[in-house]
Amino acid sequence: MISFIKKIVLFPVLYGLGCFIACSSNKHYDNNKIELEISYSNKITQIKLSDLNIFDIEYIPLETNEKSMFPGISIEDDVLDDKVLVTDNAIYINSLFGSSILKFNLEGKYLTQIGKKGHGPEEYLFLNDFSIDFKHNRIAILSLVQDKIFLYTTDGEFLKTISCPIDITHIFCNEGAVLCYKRNTGTNTYAFDLLDYDGKIVKSYLNKHQYTPGTMIFVQEDEECLHYYKNDTLYIKERYCDTIFKFADLQFEPYMVLNRGDKRYTTELLVFSSDDEMLKVRNLADKNYITELELIELDKYIYTYIIEDDSFKTFVASKNITNGVSSSSYDLLKNDIDGGPDLFLLTSRDAKTLVSFINPHELKAYILTEHFINSKPVCPDKKEQLVRFANSVNEDDNPIIVLLKVR
Repeated sequence: MISFIKKIVLFPVLYGLGCFIACSSNKHYDNNKIELEISYSNKITQIKLSDLNIFDIEYIPLETNEKSMFPGISIEDDVLDDKVLVTDNAIYINSLFGSSILKFNLEGKYLTQIGKKGHGPEEYLFLNDFSIDFKHNRIAILSLVQDKIFLYTTDGEFLKTISCPIDITHIFCNEGAVLCYKRNTGTNTYAFDLLDYDGKIVKSYLNKHQYTPGTMIFVQEDEECLHYYKNDTLYIKERYCDTIFKFADLQFEPYMVLNRGDKRYTTELLVFSSDDEMLKVRNLADKNYITELELIELDKYIYTYIIEDDSFKTFVASKNITNGVSSSSYDLLKNDIDGGPDLFLLTSRDAKTLVSFINPHELKAYILTEHFINSKPVCPDKKEQLVRFANSVNEDDNPIIVLLKVR
């Protein structure tokens, strides 16, 4: 298989989407490692935004013009390729079909383009991933097929190109360097390389999930290595491990365990020698194992988006057993704040701000539904504001970024 093709079979159909709040038991293994035991319940309930202590919601329409226009974000169309980063002063978006990173301010005004697809000396062939180092005013863009990382300032000025090891699929700016993750082909000695901004390898980290591959190698790359930042600290979870690691002082420190039990995805599920065998093994895996697609940590909760039992679901786990309520739902997070569309979380800006989105044509259609008209949200005045806002945008405008404020 070609290594630079991303998410070859991910999200072919949106089978069903559920939300779960899980009971958790706090088991302290050392000073900072907690095990979350996720349990399931037959009780079907709807998880509301207010259940996560969300009290306010803000809609940011992204300016639409010739320079800033890009395709709408969609859950059905590989949402994890539509990378969105929201900071204290800007919004950065790389859409699946986009050829660059677009930067907007927090009012949605278009500011600039970061990088450009092309064959020039300052241009990349593919934009596979990007990461931002705000302390050093750097944006790193990975072009996997070229085995190169392109460095720009956060204002879009090109700085340099550095070479990176082969098969790098994810990059994470951290402490003045770029941590690079290699797709797991089974036999690679190292899983991570840490590069300085001159391209020198500062340190390499062993691949703890080696295996003997069959004659075919197939890896859904975006699912192999999840990450998030909390208080400017990088946290990483590999697909074949239940532990979330904190990356600090050039070391991986165990931080938290999301215990999948006998549903943990193992490297044995990557071993096959024909197309028919691959399909058989993958079908078995989708039905019997849990694959996480996204992680977000708040002060009180862990949010994760998964594939389990051939369905796409969202899980919300309390980090404190006294707050744990076992319930489930086959729907998105219910927007009971202003009665607007139910939401899927993309990322977090910080521990108090979650990030979602909605496309304008979906919002305009939704406010005309009986469900919305008859809704009785927590904040009725915000419902009226949402109607005025929806009427102010055009159907073919850029997506709307949604910020959810947590107490």
